Amino acid sequence: MIKKVYIIWAFMAYQSNQELPKQVKNNLPEHAKSIWGKAFNNAEEQYKDPEKRRDRSEGADTVAAKVTWDAVKEAGYTKSKETGEWIKTKK
Repeated sequence: MIKKVYIIWAFMAYQSNQELPKQVKNNLPEHAKSIWGKAFNNAEEQYKDPEKRRDRSEGADTVAAKVTWDAVKEAGYTKSKETGEWIKTKK
């Protein structure tokens, strides 16, 4: 007997900074983590439709990650070349 299994993938928005990926939690300052989470949630929703992506071969999560890191940088955070830490450089 063959059983069919259907997996439904649904993005669960990040509700807190503790839910963020390790790369984000372990490297960004608290305020930048909040920016990252909100930006990712918004971008994931905005780009879930492939027609809204420049490169339709990329998944919504890939596009959202790119948008998210740009948002962190736009908020004034940069990665120090000396220490590798993310620091606020603009107000």
